[in-house]
Amino acid sequence: MIGIIILVVAIAATIYGSYTDIKIREVPNWLSYSLIASMVLFRLIYYFITRNQMTLVYSFVTGGLFLIFGFMMFFSRQWGGADLKILTAFGIGFGSLIGPFSPAFKGGWPFGLTLFINFLLITAIYSMGYGFVISIGNKKVYADIQNSMRHHEKKIAIIVFLAGCIGTFYDSLFILFPIFSILWLVMRYMKSVEKICLVRTRAWKDVVEFDVPVKNVKYRDKILQGTKDPNGFDLNVLRKCRKLAKEGRIRKKIVVKWGIPMIPVFPITILVSVFFGDITFWLMNILI
Repeated sequence: MIGIIILVVAIAATIYGSYTDIKIREVPNWLSYSLIASMVLFRLIYYFITRNQMTLVYSFVTGGLFLIFGFMMFFSRQWGGADLKILTAFGIGFGSLIGPFSPAFKGGWPFGLTLFINFLLITAIYSMGYGFVISIGNKKVYADIQNSMRHHEKKIAIIVFLAGCIGTFYDSLFILFPIFSILWLVMRYMKSVEKICLVRTRAWKDVVEFDVPVKNVKYRDKILQGTKDPNGFDLNVLRKCRKLAKEGRIRKKIVVKWGIPMIPVFPITILVSVFFGDITFWLMNILI
């Protein structure tokens, strides 16, 4: 019963978080912290009912590891604060799978690792799909890719792809070579998408906390908000900038980074992991 409650709460919270992330690019702090608190509470209740120490240890260790990974992504400016908090909550809630669930493909490792690997794979697929959709027909993206790639890089990618395709006639493991080649090209494509498509010009009234500017915001040679701060604007700096803009001392509008809304990945990952199972294990069964 506790396992079902954990699943329902996690799905409900992340669906609502997905809605706010897509609509305003922000997830309320109360939602993230409430999700962490509820996962901790449910895990403790489960322990007091079953006295199963291992499931409790797995959940908190997984939550701690997810928190460390989340901080790494946050301070490398890949994620926002909500992403790391929700990932931590998922680590606690699903560090071990409890409840009447039986995934179709079970990996030979803890469920927390299945969850993490699935999350990375689904994130990659989701990000690529999102990037392709918003960049279709944008000539600037294709021009930027051409300008950023050296000629020998294209040749190497083509050679690796063709060699892998030929190698598959001898061993199925050679399929990894064209996969790596495609992934590398996709990464270069996504860099151009981020540079060209994932920015927005906004009036100061529409800028929100944690938005990151594309260029340093300066006033009298003093940097008010830098581009390298992963936290983006805090409310005090934002209020000061709005006041300066209203007085005409800085520009009325600002260009900010417009990241891909990542929260929808979480409910997808949970549903895939709980009911389908380990994507890597499934792929290994197909390829080997």
